[in-house]
Amino acid sequence: MSLEMMTLEEPPLLSDEKQTILGFLAYQQQVFFNKLVRADGSVLSDRDLNCRVKPSSLTLKSLIAHLWWVEDYWREERVQGRDKMPQWSHLDFTQDADAEFHWALEQDTESLVTGLLESCKKTHELLSTRNWDDKILAAEGEIVNIRWVAVHLVEEWARHLGHADFLREAIDGSVGDERQ
Repeated sequence: MSLEMMTLEEPPLLSDEKQTILGFLAYQQQVFFNKLVRADGSVLSDRDLNCRVKPSSLTLKSLIAHLWWVEDYWREERVQGRDKMPQWSHLDFTQDADAEFHWALEQDTESLVTGLLESCKKTHELLSTRNWDDKILAAEGEIVNIRWVAVHLVEEWARHLGHADFLREAIDGSVGDERQ
């Protein structure tokens, strides 16, 4: 699988609200994808991507699937009002709240990474073009605007990037936003 180290693009210092928030979202995503690549440019092995830090069952591979699901869920189901994407429609979240985490462990890493990259691109395109004052129905039955969704995505990525930091350090001692 080929996944090159991404050049980190700092969020803009002087910009409007939309470009600032999208900049922070893109930055978090770039750092996460870089956590999947070694300093020599090789992608972490499946063994590494399945590494756990006890007592948690969380892995980098399961985080890839979760973040892909988050992007698809908010973009497709909540913002656009569409049905579940095909890759998620067979999962029973009523029986397993973490179904995407468990599903990931049996999936091909390249497919997961490709799916997440494509999903991020689609979400960025949608958020770039939508009016952030438009309102949608959140899963909890609350009304939120697109702005809230964008900030929530930053929150999701940042939270799980912290998990990725610990997992990556456990794999090979690597820390920080860029591999040295």
